[in-house]
Amino acid sequence: MQPTSLNTEKLDHATNAALQWLKRSIEVNGGAGASAYRHLWRGWAPPYPETTGYLIETLFDYHHSRQDESLKQLAISCADWLLELQQADGAFPGGVGVEGAPIVFDTGQILFGLTRAYVETSNPKYLQAVEKAVNWLLSLWEKDGCWEQHAYVPGCEPSYYTRVIWAVLYANQYLHSDPAKQSMQAALAYYAARITPVQSVRDWGFKPGEPAFTHTIAYTLQGFLEAAILLEDSNFMALSKALADQLLKIRGTAGRLAGTYDEDWKGNYGFVCLTGNAQCSIIFSRLFEITGEGIYREEALWLLESVVKKQCRNGAVAGSSPLWGAYLPFRYPNWALKFLLDAITLVSRRL
Repeated sequence: MQPTSLNTEKLDHATNAALQWLKRSIEVNGGAGASAYRHLWRGWAPPYPETTGYLIETLFDYHHSRQDESLKQLAISCADWLLELQQADGAFPGGVGVEGAPIVFDTGQILFGLTRAYVETSNPKYLQAVEKAVNWLLSLWEKDGCWEQHAYVPGCEPSYYTRVIWAVLYANQYLHSDPAKQSMQAALAYYAARITPVQSVRDWGFKPGEPAFTHTIAYTLQGFLEAAILLEDSNFMALSKALADQLLKIRGTAGRLAGTYDEDWKGNYGFVCLTGNAQCSIIFSRLFEITGEGIYREEALWLLESVVKKQCRNGAVAGSSPLWGAYLPFRYPNWALKFLLDAITLVSRRL
């Protein structure tokens, strides 16, 4: 593995630029959510409730690390905007904009931000919204362990719903519901049964039978890992580590990550999904924190550097490299920077 050239100065520069871009993505909406992306030619897209939800955590993290009050205020403005969107049954609009039908995954991701807003402010309005959203998700959850309704792609129940399980367990740290915990443990077992003999996961992409972007692969793996941690379940932890180890092996053999992989780990190396690289860096940083094994630290740094090298001068990160690659061509998504900033936070603890 090539040694990294990352240092504190480079990461500070990348962080400052990323935060400025994220601020603009929220300020163009008057604080009412973060624009989903900026298109190379068409400008800012409408705000995206799902990714605004989990961006809130990142804004609070950097509010603390940078002592930047403006980031706290942006996080709160985004949380308050989400409260305005919540439906009577607890769900949130899915997709970009505010008029989409509810989607299980999107509502799950919003839990991260509203739960964190409650932790930071102690305002019960956020916890009440969290409880309503969790109840909606649990009302849709089937006893065999899955969510069959309100999918991003109708009729598809993707394995990256592991990240919804993580979100419910994260929120449940403050709701203290034993039934919710038991249900999510059963749900995680349902998706664990999809792990293949080659340490991939069936249906881990947006559509059944199609190769998955590393973005949704990382969603799936991180959901397994973080849910296992919250459940304090050593069996699920071992499964999570085995999946990450296979990804590490595949990347090491090829020298880089492909933009997509099928369930046999056949990759499309014609482009890189930069968001997925940042997410995978986060996974390996977390494994390093848990195990202390240096190989995970090295991989996290390598993956992070692969994204920092492609960051634009204005702070944005494209969906794909090259820009016309298959993942969000000619777009600069807000969530790419969320995961870049989270990855920087994790590796910076040891620099």
